[in-house]
Amino acid sequence: MPDRVQSIDPGTRTVILAVVTIATFLNPFTGSSINLALPLIGEEFGIDAVILSWVPASYLLSMAIFLLPAGRFGDIMGRGRVFTLGTLLYTAASVLTFFAPGIEIFLGCRFLQGLGSAMVFSNSVAIIAEIYPPGERGMALGLNTMAVYGGLTLGPFLGGVLTQYLGWRSIFGITIVLGVVVLASVRLLPASLSETRSEPFDIRGAAFSAMIIVLFFLGISTIPEISGIAAIICSLGLFVEDFE
Repeated sequence: MPDRVQSIDPGTRTVILAVVTIATFLNPFTGSSINLALPLIGEEFGIDAVILSWVPASYLLSMAIFLLPAGRFGDIMGRGRVFTLGTLLYTAASVLTFFAPGIEIFLGCRFLQGLGSAMVFSNSVAIIAEIYPPGERGMALGLNTMAVYGGLTLGPFLGGVLTQYLGWRSIFGITIVLGVVVLASVRLLPASLSETRSEPFDIRGAAFSAMIIVLFFLGISTIPEISGIAAIICSLGLFVEDFE
């Protein structure tokens, strides 16, 4: 680990940990809080249960597709840079989701939120590991992990309260506020975390991974139809071929 990263003063290091932890909290909070708002979202947009199921699914699918590529981009482009871009994308998508006039735009923005979350989530632990020395790293990673379970635990409760008293769009209002707080503080990240490396990116592997996930997801969601079984078989076939 570079000395210039280890030499960050404790106060700055603590602020960075807080910022990264807030960003980490947003991912599980967004995923768990929106579930209680689904009936009202379906009522406002006038959609059936099948389309409504894509409100959480589009976010999770995007996360699954882009998590590994985003982590690799962090290795190449710099973890700090990808973390910042991911937070910016997530916050911008939250703003668009807040004002979405229809379900099509809403689902598209949820997909973008998932992409932003993947960029943040795949690099947050690495950032903490780089700025903390070995003797303090366990504590810092523990706090970051606690934020994940805190988001999963508080999400349904806060999502229900916000939905009941302020409307379901207020859930995204909270994520916008927290996203802006993170964006206002990312300048504290050391420049060394944004250094680029001349390393290759496996485009073929990323494309295969995306196709495998999408086909498997579509297959699981349409079983027992023949098309669902076929999609799962194709997914498994691509998985085997990717490892040959």
